[in-house]
Amino acid sequence: MSRLQEQVREYLHLRRDRVAAEVKAVAVAQCLAAPVENIFCDLILDSRGARAAGGTLGARVTAGANAELEVALRTADWDKLRRATESQLHRALRGIDRWDSLKKVVDRVTGALDCPPVALATALGQKAEEFFPAEALRKDAQKLYGRAAACAGPEEEAAVAKARFRLALLRIWEGDCPGADPLLGTLTRAREGEFTLRSLFWRAHCARERGDKLGFAAQKNRLRREFPLSFHGIALLDRKERLGIPLLTGWEPPVRLRSTARPALNGILAAAELLQKQGALDVSAELLDVHQEKFEEAESAVRLYVAVLYFRAHQNFGLFRTLSSVFRDDGDAVARSTLEIFYPLQGFNLIRTKASSHVDPLLVTALIRQESGFNAQARSPAGALGLMQLMPQTARRYGRVARRRLLDAGTNVQVGARYFRALLDRFSGDAELALAAYNAGPEKVDDWRKRYPVQNRLLFLDFIPFQETRNYVALIGRNYFWYSLLYGQEQPVSSRKKPIRLASAQSARFPSLQVERAP
Repeated sequence: MSRLQEQVREYLHLRRDRVAAEVKAVAVAQCLAAPVENIFCDLILDSRGARAAGGTLGARVTAGANAELEVALRTADWDKLRRATESQLHRALRGIDRWDSLKKVVDRVTGALDCPPVALATALGQKAEEFFPAEALRKDAQKLYGRAAACAGPEEEAAVAKARFRLALLRIWEGDCPGADPLLGTLTRAREGEFTLRSLFWRAHCARERGDKLGFAAQKNRLRREFPLSFHGIALLDRKERLGIPLLTGWEPPVRLRSTARPALNGILAAAELLQKQGALDVSAELLDVHQEKFEEAESAVRLYVAVLYFRAHQNFGLFRTLSSVFRDDGDAVARSTLEIFYPLQGFNLIRTKASSHVDPLLVTALIRQESGFNAQARSPAGALGLMQLMPQTARRYGRVARRRLLDAGTNVQVGARYFRALLDRFSGDAELALAAYNAGPEKVDDWRKRYPVQNRLLFLDFIPFQETRNYVALIGRNYFWYSLLYGQEQPVSSRKKPIRLASAQSARFPSLQVERAP
C-alpha cells in the first residue's frame, strides 16, 4: 500500500462517528507539527475550528453596540465613528428613518478638511439612496461618495470601490459620462473584482454615447475576452451578433490529469481519484474545495480535470465555480462540450412536465441551476428548500403543500413555477423584475423602482442596493441566454442537439438584452 493510499484510508477512518476524540486530537497535533506531510491536513485542521457561542447574550451585545453607534451617528461622535466598520455602520443606520437626523454627521463628512473615514462616507451615501429620487438627496449621495473616492486607502479598498462605482452610476443617470469615466477607469484596472465587469460595460456605454467607436470596441472586446459568458457582455451584442455566437461543435479543449506547473497539486488530484474509486464522492469534493485557491495557479487544462472530478462527484457548485474561473482565464476552453457541462439539463424532463404550463422550462432550469445546483435536497440557512429553494410559507400560498414535500423534486418545481408565474404576471412578463422579486421580495422591487426611476434597465439593475440580488438577476439572465442558445429554438443548425420547442406564450422578456445598435 502506498503512503497516499494509507492516508486516504486513515482519513476515511477518522471521519467515522465512533472514532475516539483522542485519535482525532492526535491527527490534529500531527498536522499542526507537519502540515505538508499529509494531503488531508487542510481538511483535518479546517474541521476542528471552535464555534463561537451565540444565543441571547450575543444578540444583546450586538443590539447594545448598534444603539451606541446610532447615537454616535446622530451626534457626529467622530472618535466612535472612526473605529466602526462599514457593516457596523450599516446596522446602526437601519435604526434611523429620517435623513435630517444625520445632518450633523453628513456636514462633518462632506465639509471636513482632512479625509473622513471612508467606510462612514460610503455607508452614509448608501443611506442617502434610501430617500431617492429626491434631487437634494442625490446631490448629498454624490458628495459623500466623492469624499470616499478621493480618500482611498489600501485598508479600505472595498468601501472605496463601492463609492466610486455608485458615484459613477449616479453621474451616468445625470448624463455625465465624462464625470463617470475616470471613476470607471480606476475600477477596470483590476483584473477581477465585484465591479470590474460592470465598470467595463459602463465604459463601453459611455464610449457609445460619445460616438467613440474605437473606445466602444476596446471595452467590448475586453469584456468578451475576460467575462465571455456574462450578462453584461451579452447585453452589448445586437441580435445578429448573439445569433452568430459559435458553439464550436468540433472543438474539444485539452484536459490534463496532472500539473507540470504546480506538481505539488498532483497528490491532491491522486487522492481525489482514490476517494472516488472507494465511493467517497462527497469527501473527494471536500478535498478539492479546501484546496481550490491552489488550483487557481494550475494550467487551465488541469483545472478542467478538476471540473471533471467535481462532475463525477455530483457536486455542481464546485464544477460551476471551477469552470467559471477557467473560462475567465482561457477563452479557448469555451466549447460546446464544456458549455454543456456548465449548463446541464439535469432532470429536464421533470422540469418540463411540471413547469411548462406556467413558465418556459429553460428559464426554470436557469433558475434552479443558480438556486440549488440541481440538488433536490438543498436547504438554505434561511429555511428555503429543494430545487427552487422555496420558503414553506410561499409553498402554502401557491401550492398548499407541507414542508416535507418541498424536498420532492416534482412538487417543488410545480409550486415554484406557479409562484414565478405569479411574479411574472405582477411585473407584466418582465423576467428581470420577477427574478429580483424572487430573490428579494416584490415589495423591495416596487421600492427600488420608485427610488431609481431610470429608463436604462441595466442601470436600474446595477443600482439595486443588494449585491446578492444584483448578481442573482444577472447570473440567471446569463444562464437563460446560454440555455436557450444551446438547447432552444435559436441555436445554429450545425448544433448536435435537437432544439427544445417552447410555446411563445410562456416566454419572458429580458429588457436588458434589447440593446441599441453599436456605432
